[in-house]
Amino acid sequence: MAKSIKKLRKLKIVKITFLDHCHGIGSETDLMPCEVFGILYKETKNSYHVASWIGDGEIDENTDTYAIAKSVVGEVQKLGWYEMKDVTYQ
Repeated sequence: MAKSIKKLRKLKIVKITFLDHCHGIGSETDLMPCEVFGILYKETKNSYHVASWIGDGEIDENTDTYAIAKSVVGEVQKLGWYEMKDVTYQ
């Protein structure tokens, strides 16, 4: 199966610091600071969408992705750029 590359998209490589929920027993439960590193491939009004693993230049069912609510984000740090190829198979 041959593949052809249509175009390149320049996407940010980011580090997002955010607070996540925690399960606990008793009154000592608090939010847990977390970090995710990856490619910011989508941003909506309420969330950031990050891919940390991209196979064969595509975001599909084999891609490891995270959606993070903007309301819990402390910082979004740009680390660099990723040129993602739009790949099709023939």
